[in-house]
Amino acid sequence: MTEKFYVGYGSLISPTVVASYFTENTEEKVQEKFSEKTGYEQPEEVLSQDFLEKWRELEDEIKLIPVKIQDVRRSYSYRSKRGGLMLSTRKKPGSWINAVVIRGLPEEQREILEEVESSYIREEVDIERIETYEACDLEVEDEPVMFLADPEGEDFDVEGEINLVYHKTILAGIELLGEIYGEEFAEEFKQDFLETTSMKGNHLLETRIFRLSGSIF
Repeated sequence: MTEKFYVGYGSLISPTVVASYFTENTEEKVQEKFSEKTGYEQPEEVLSQDFLEKWRELEDEIKLIPVKIQDVRRSYSYRSKRGGLMLSTRKKPGSWINAVVIRGLPEEQREILEEVESSYIREEVDIERIETYEACDLEVEDEPVMFLADPEGEDFDVEGEINLVYHKTILAGIELLGEIYGEEFAEEFKQDFLETTSMKGNHLLETRIFRLSGSIF
């Protein structure tokens, strides 16, 4: 089967979430983290040690290429079965988001990912809409697959609170990307993530999470 590239714009930004597709009892481990959501004060505390160890094994073969993608909007608008809002994306000319392009997934893991995201619209992103961050010398060599929300579905700016475990997982994942591409890159990527993520309807959390000066959380 021809290699496929995939876009990670939410929790798949995190190397440990990518690694979770290679571990056993993943759902049980993930559910444990979400059920203890009030116990995490810092982003790194949400990282599963099993997933982190698996990522250390995989990081030479699975590549996460940091990119900017044009004509897409990202919002905390998906009502998750785990509680709270998680991220979703839709097409929007003139908008952009940052993300990672995942390269090197074996066929088994690609099939799992496709099944997990099957409720979304599957689209291959034109290379011309993708710009790689300067800190990365890897290129996106083929049109990556991205999973988008149904444009006819629920209002994209919904009221509610974001899922804090989910959000912290993304922030911790950005810190891990900094181990690959450097701390300066991680700060740039974090700021781009915050600036291109809509938080309408989450004003109290926005003050607490997104604008705390001098801290990633």
